Amino acid sequence: MAKYNFQNHISNGSKMEKEEKAVMLNPFCDEGFKRIFGDKILLMDFLNSFVDTEAPIVDLTYENKELVSEENDRRSIIFDLFCKLDNGKHVIIEMQNKRQDYFVERALFYLSRAITMQGEKGEEWEYGINAVIGVFITHFNLFDNKDNKDVLCEMRLMDPKTNKTISDKIRGYFIQLPKFKKSNNGCADHFEEWIYNLKNMERMGNIEFKDKEVFKRLWDLSNCL
Repeated sequence: MAKYNFQNHISNGSKMEKEEKAVMLNPFCDEGFKRIFGDKILLMDFLNSFVDTEAPIVDLTYENKELVSEENDRRSIIFDLFCKLDNGKHVIIEMQNKRQDYFVERALFYLSRAITMQGEKGEEWEYGINAVIGVFITHFNLFDNKDNKDVLCEMRLMDPKTNKTISDKIRGYFIQLPKFKKSNNGCADHFEEWIYNLKNMERMGNIEFKDKEVFKRLWDLSNCL
């Protein structure tokens, strides 16, 4: 997990009042992650800040996180979170703290399994499937290209010649936390406000942007005192 320098935060003009400091959940441990994103309102707001779903997400249902293989010799999968949106699309949310070789391949495997589980037996099924979206948050840089400093990278099935999407049935978003280095005053949009809070909330004992209802809710849920 990236180190947070509290003194630098103070020098950036973000000094918090002493009475606001609190013991906060670590959003990157299992308990903190599931407590925060197990809240439907928080999860929908987070997803709406960056996921392209044509229309805002207004409802979702948490699904069984375990995909059990029908074949005894194949590995079952347990997602961190798995849900279904109001438009029928499935969303996988995964947090990875330690660097893992082939993490992108693992993401592809997870997305593919969430696709194949929709298959139906019999000749009447004509391969009608709902889209699967993966959100993969990492505490390490997946893509070390020095020219690419983007925190958020999107993966789609596209034609490289036309740059047009071939299918929207499988899509992945990779959020690389070490690449986010902005102060609270430097956040340009709601997505960056989310990432700033997730990355810094435990260290600074506070939630920024509490004038927004969703971050006041995050504060109320994450404040352990």
